[in-house]
Amino acid sequence: MIKKIYLFILLLAFFSFQAKSQGIRFYWNNLNESSNRLQGKLMGENYYISSLANSNYFLQKDWVDATIELVDGDIFDNVKVRYLAFGDELIAYNDKIRSLYIVDKNIVKQFTIQAISNNGDIKDQKFIKLFYDRIAGGDRYFEELYSGTRSLLAFHHIEEVKVSPFTDKMGVMRDSEFRLNVTYYIYSTNNIFLKLQKKKRSFMKILPGHKKEIRKIFHQNKIILLDENSMVQAFTLLDKADLFN
Repeated sequence: MIKKIYLFILLLAFFSFQAKSQGIRFYWNNLNESSNRLQGKLMGENYYISSLANSNYFLQKDWVDATIELVDGDIFDNVKVRYLAFGDELIAYNDKIRSLYIVDKNIVKQFTIQAISNNGDIKDQKFIKLFYDRIAGGDRYFEELYSGTRSLLAFHHIEEVKVSPFTDKMGVMRDSEFRLNVTYYIYSTNNIFLKLQKKKRSFMKILPGHKKEIRKIFHQNKIILLDENSMVQAFTLLDKADLFN
């Protein structure tokens, strides 16, 4: 009798632990045929979105389709995601259980989002996970704008800034607002990050031995660094001219 009671208690504790675990983690089972490990599944912790977060924390205004590649090679297509720029996390929607979760960054290698540009065109935005070894370092998601001898990266981050009190569109009085900032980097495979600004002299500061060539390339191609596209154009031409070696 005592053994039966003891066994019942053990089973009850086991199922109780399983129930709690399911409330914390999600596992998505659409693996490749080559997958045979539990760690290969897409997983993460619950994410509860507030109206404030929905309006201010994300790079995208709405959910978009993405392809997520894990470090072990598993690939998940057509996943609904939004990039949480206020915290550097990837949030996914699991339509099977109608819930949101933070994708475990430890298992992600990269993801590609189908973004809608300002003119309505659909373009791919590729984000890669890299270890950032500076202040507030750790694994970060960077958008890869160009990949060649060096990579041009963009780190999207939303910051809360104190402002004069105002009433938001919901009628709530606030004294802060959320602003999107983008920091650009030249990245080399030996994990060196060099900050880059949308200025010609920023390129010349990073490549001081090629100031003449940089001026010539900018002049011949009439490059004015007004936006991200012009930065990519300049970066591409400088790489083709072999100035990064």
